[in-house]
Amino acid sequence: MPASNILGEVGKGYKYAIEILNEGRIGIGAQMVGLAQGAFDNTLPYLFQRKQFGQLIGEMQVRRRQTMRAPSARRAPKADVLRACTVVFYLPANFTGHAATVRADGG
Repeated sequence: MPASNILGEVGKGYKYAIEILNEGRIGIGAQMVGLAQGAFDNTLPYLFQRKQFGQLIGEMQVRRRQTMRAPSARRAPKADVLRACTVVFYLPANFTGHAATVRADGG
């Protein structure tokens, strides 16, 4: 391959590819946070419209407990995405390690 066709430094291709993938993780994380919020927003009204065993499913004890825990289960992934975005914006040199921590499962 002619030297004029090489982008970047020779031998750094893997590093470049990983950096690009890390940037994509933030976008995927943000999409998953939005998807979870949309699912929650659409589920909540349904819980108080649908009846099962003669009772609204939103009034069942197990559903109330799950509904109350849901906002805190969504907070951690949202905070991770916001932290990764902040790191990319303010500290681009330290980006690689922080972007790798943003996962769709919020872990």
